[in-house]
Amino acid sequence: MLASKFFYKKAKKLIFAENPDPNVIVELRDEFESSIKHLPKKMIAEIGDYFFDFRINEYSELIEQVEKMLPVIDLLNNEWEHNNDTMSDQQLIFIRELVNEFAGVLDMDFVTEIMQVMLKRKLI
Repeated sequence: MLASKFFYKKAKKLIFAENPDPNVIVELRDEFESSIKHLPKKMIAEIGDYFFDFRINEYSELIEQVEKMLPVIDLLNNEWEHNNDTMSDQQLIFIRELVNEFAGVLDMDFVTEIMQVMLKRKLI
């Protein structure tokens, strides 16, 4: 199962629980971070800071945010389908800059894959 599908399944369970935790956004972020745990912790934290909005308190907005995270998880796990490209240029540029910053400690195959995505989107 793709990491993004596993995350989505767990996220829906958290959001639509009979007695949902008021801090569900924190739990969602933890689940997100565990879906990309092969990356350096500092990098994961920066990605979480960028993509998670802790001001959301409506469940419909939470699901929307979760759905926007799915291609991010796919990209960061090398499970991204180029023909299913729903990430904005701004999001991809953020990831490109972060990959550049952490390139010295990342797997070079991962760095190459990310840069190929950027080339296809004409972002480098």
